[in-house]
Amino acid sequence: MTGGRLKSGSGSLLGETSVDYVDNFTADLAFLSCTGITPTHIYMSSESQAILKKKMMAHAEKTVLLADHSKFGARSYYRLARTETLEAVITDEKPGADFVANLEANEVELLYGN
Repeated sequence: MTGGRLKSGSGSLLGETSVDYVDNFTADLAFLSCTGITPTHIYMSSESQAILKKKMMAHAEKTVLLADHSKFGARSYYRLARTETLEAVITDEKPGADFVANLEANEVELLYGN
């Protein structure tokens, strides 16, 4: 655990302590969630969560996004990253053609159930 300020509801540990802690590590893969995803961007509803996730992405060789079907087409408060920065997207249902085309164009692997 990173330490930091506990965000109620999400169980996230956030703040300067957690961001500084992540600076001590490298990773092959970072698995992240999001609040929403459009064909070109990934969104978070919390700036403090997004800052920590950006730091994790910077310290990982590759980033994999985990997002259920309800996240596709949703935007939120804070833009986390462009979808082209991802290695893969894992979801429960195949997203719409615009998402699939953009992911394919940017060589982002798409894995889904069904």
